Amino acid sequence: MGVQHPELPKASGLRCNRPKREGPFLSSIAIHTTCHMLSSYLLMAIWAVAFQPLLTAAEVNALQLYRSEPSQGDVSYANMVYFVNWGIYERNFQPKDLPASSITHVLYAFMNVQNDGTVFTGDTYADLEKHYDGDSK
Repeated sequence: MGVQHPELPKASGLRCNRPKREGPFLSSIAIHTTCHMLSSYLLMAIWAVAFQPLLTAAEVNALQLYRSEPSQGDVSYANMVYFVNWGIYERNFQPKDLPASSITHVLYAFMNVQNDGTVFTGDTYADLEKHYDGDSK
């Protein structure tokens, strides 16, 4: 007799088999992990089937965009680099060390994001408090 797994819909009728008596700790973990993996795969399969029409529609549009040739006036390149906030410490890599004449964009890393989407700093000194020559204060 199986136990209803909390992540499986009751209508699915799928159950995870667990021993009547708890065996060794590791076998209990293995059984739970196997049930969890099976339920995760089932949920992924359900989502894949449910969203297949949307994915197919998106593929057509993406394929059309990929095949369209850009006009000569629209051709431009971007040379982007990451500047990591922790690089100012042990590596001593400062913003002045960036080759500004050869880059078009600087991607600043890393900030943190809360569950509600609010962005916040993980290192206030590197992100906000450290000033450089020529900074506006």
